[in-house]
Amino acid sequence: MDGNRTRVGFIKYLNAWPLYRCAAKPGAAGTEASDNSGDFFEPFSSGDREITTGTPSEINKLLAEEKLDIATISAAHYLRNREDYQLLGCGGISASGPVMSVIMLSACRTPGPGLKKILITDESESSAELLKIVLQEFHGLSGIHYESGSVGSKNSAEFIRSKEFDAVLVIGDEALKMRDDSVAAEGLFSYDLSAAWNGFTSMPFVFGVVAARKDFYFGKNQQCVNFAAEMKKCVAAFNSDRRRFAGLAAEKSAIAAETLNQYYSLLDYGFGFEHTAGLEEFDRRMKKLSSASLAL
Repeated sequence: MDGNRTRVGFIKYLNAWPLYRCAAKPGAAGTEASDNSGDFFEPFSSGDREITTGTPSEINKLLAEEKLDIATISAAHYLRNREDYQLLGCGGISASGPVMSVIMLSACRTPGPGLKKILITDESESSAELLKIVLQEFHGLSGIHYESGSVGSKNSAEFIRSKEFDAVLVIGDEALKMRDDSVAAEGLFSYDLSAAWNGFTSMPFVFGVVAARKDFYFGKNQQCVNFAAEMKKCVAAFNSDRRRFAGLAAEKSAIAAETLNQYYSLLDYGFGFEHTAGLEEFDRRMKKLSSASLAL
């Protein structure tokens, strides 16, 4: 490994693509495509950066283990380890209403006392904590057993139909695939956790943030400044033509273009005052939930 290269980690889900994949204009001069189309490439994969992609949990772990310098990480992971990390303020992943990709699937139309055993994906920290806040704080439910495991679009409905679990937390691309395959979840109900958060708090929910390890940030600040500037350009390009980006993303994934067009219209990649406030509210509620659990 070249010690002079910045080690960067990105979440591999489609919701993070606008932070690091840019849709150049077809035939634009000076662009090097990462595929044959010539118009969809990863600007952070060249030069002095070493790129790693993975699930939120995988990227969180690599940054915590000092195997990455900068990364998109779960908001929950940042809040639990903020003494080690510095937010770059160049972007984030949030929503101020429905998000489509963080859902609780169950046989119940609304959360109620019948929810006793829930399977939560092992790929994310923020979504798991959000689920607990929504059920325990917003709906006043208690006595729920949470089990972590592998959750996909193919098996989530079967877990419920077999009565192995009362509900399943499905996130990311798998949630979008299940939405496209409406037959897979026929007869079951999807509860959008981001919509629930916004309905109870009137704040955006921040799922992911962009952060650097503090030793790297203060030791090699210019690399962080350059990185942040490039990411802002990437997000600006996405915001200028979301429909085209959705079409290109559809070509690279198993998700329908119209689903992605709707999906990207719900996501916010900025990081301003309202996002900071939402992040701090999430921190407050996580700590409250943790204190209540320790008191039992």
